[in-house]
Formats: sequence, C-alpha cells, structure tokens
Amino acid sequence: MTVKEYDEGTGITAQKVKEISPPFSEEELKTMEKDCKRTINPFGAGEIWAVDTLKKADLPTDAERLNGLPKTALERGSPEWFAAEIITRLAEVRRHIKQDEATYAANASFILGELTEKARIKFEWERFLVNGKSITEGRAIAAAKTNKPYACARKKSVEIAARNWKDNQSIRKKDMLEAIQSELKKPGKKVPKKDTIWSYLTDAGKNGQLTIPNEARKGGRPKKCN
Repeated sequence: MTVKEYDEGTGITAQKVKEISPPFSEEELKTMEKDCKRTINPFGAGEIWAVDTLKKADLPTDAERLNGLPKTALERGSPEWFAAEIITRLAEVRRHIKQDEATYAANASFILGELTEKARIKFEWERFLVNGKSITEGRAIAAAKTNKPYACARKKSVEIAARNWKDNQSIRKKDMLEAIQSELKKPGKKVPKKDTIWSYLTDAGKNGQLTIPNEARKGGRPKKCN
C-alpha cells in the first residue's frame, strides 16, 4: 500500500489529506474494512456532538421527546438549541430514507448539513470573528490618530462638530457631516467620506472629547413645523 499525505485548502478550510493506493495486503484490507464500518454513519461527528451537548444539559437525546418540549425550553441559537435541531433533523432524514423517499431525504440532508456547519462555525469560530472585527476597527481608528493627515482631519472634524452643536444642538447628522466636509475641502486634498467623519465623531464621543446630541443621531433634516 502506498500512502501519500498532503495539505489541502487554505485558512479555516485547510485540512490534511491522506491518500492511499493499491496494491493492498490482506491485513491492510481487513483494517480498511474495520475503519469503514466504524465511520459508516455519515452524520457521526454532528450527532455525537449533539447528543453529548444535550446530555450535559440534562435534556432528552431523541427526536420524539425533544419535539415534546415547550418552545421556550431552549434558547434559540444556544448550543442546546442547535443540538436539538440536529437530532430532530437527523431523525427526519432517517425516516425519509427508511420510507424510500429519496427527494425528501436529499432535501432534509441538505438542511441538516447546513445546520451542522452553522453550529460548527458559530461555536468554534464566532468569538474569534467578533474579536477580529473589533481589533480591525480599533486598528483603523488608531491609524487615523497616528497618521498625520488623518489625525489632522479627525481633530478638525471634532472641533467643527463641537462648535456647531454648541450653537445649535438640533443640527442632524447628515447636515453636520456636510458642513464638516465643506470646511475640510482644500484644493488638491481629499475630503474624508461621511462614514469616516462619523467614525471620528463617535470615537471622540466614546472618549469624552465630544458630546453628540441625541437629536443629531437621527439623521436627515428635522421636519418643519406648520
């Protein structure tokens, strides 16, 4: 037997692949047969995780009893909710297979696979993705503070906003951003986008450098009174 191992894919989808090719000895064939029997359940990993999760929460691990639980028993999006959904969907797939309903079985299998993958990504990667988003946004703000042209634009934007809102707290977000862009406009220099300017202002608000009136956050222009 010839064994070839290599990496396939990149990032979070990277995986190690083991490729075997004949000729196989009798002993190797017996080992392969045992491995096939051990992994015959195509939903093994998802089902094992789901059953284990439900057991830890002292919840039933069969579809019939899970279906009998009140809707408020499980918080949507929790590990227990995903586990219960996987078990009930898996029961549905097996029922369709048993009844020779190929189309229904295929559709239910697709939904089950999607559900299992959602659970895997959520509970394995969600915290890293959320933290990564915060870090990226933080770096963008830090870059704006340390990069001289952006730091100047940020400082000027905050000063203009503070001055205008001091005189009139009813100025809405849209009007304020347009006023800031107008004042920052200089020949041969790029004016920051409105979203960028708003990030300067909200960051300054978080740091106590600027007070943004609640009325201003609504956006648009205030309606005229008759």
